[in-house]
Amino acid sequence: MLRTVLSVSLALSAVISFASAAQAGDQSPPDKVPVSYKDVDFNRPEAVEGLYKRLQYASKVACDSLEPEVPYREPDNRACEQEAVQGAVHDVNRPALTAVHARATAEQMAMRDELRR
Repeated sequence: MLRTVLSVSLALSAVISFASAAQAGDQSPPDKVPVSYKDVDFNRPEAVEGLYKRLQYASKVACDSLEPEVPYREPDNRACEQEAVQGAVHDVNRPALTAVHARATAEQMAMRDELRR
């Protein structure tokens, strides 16, 4: 049986540790952001979308991307967020969530390609 609480911190720890190591002299421990999915009905697309949005928000919190004094997200923060969400989706291991993530990733890549033109 799946654990009822996905500890995004597990998925995020390695990513955040990597991102933290890249910052000169910053030895602070990674943030831990638990995200529960015990109430998610994976047969309901809107419930899966809601979980995905919670995972995205948790990745921003853990990767320090919500600081108001930073007017834009650093590339390291974006990479941290993407890797954190990918790890969390992998840990949940539910096809419906994986499909939502694949669609969101494809849309992000299409937007980036469009901006480069």
